[in-house]
Amino acid sequence: MLEFEEYKSKLNNIRPALDALKEALKLEAAAKEIEELEKMSEMDGFWNDVEKSRKVQKRLKTLKDKIETLAKEIYRAGSVEFDSKALKICASIVTFIFLIPYTASLYNGLSRL
Repeated sequence: MLEFEEYKSKLNNIRPALDALKEALKLEAAAKEIEELEKMSEMDGFWNDVEKSRKVQKRLKTLKDKIETLAKEIYRAGSVEFDSKALKICASIVTFIFLIPYTASLYNGLSRL
């Protein structure tokens, strides 16, 4: 339990820097835009306009790649700075969570072709 408290303390110490990074990268806005674009791609007739659907899917991929890259960096930082198995697992879960909607949206888009 002591190890958990140590990591919790370390993470709390870097929280202001993480919050500033989150703000600078506009992650909340990216997540909201991903949600909106995914809803748009589920609408009837969306795939009828090939050019528009291609642009939306490209934007979705760009946003999801941005988040995935950040999750990988968190994982890498956890393995270097903290050398913690628990932090590595947590970063892996975050990465996995972001990949599920991405995979589903790809499947959804491809199934309509």
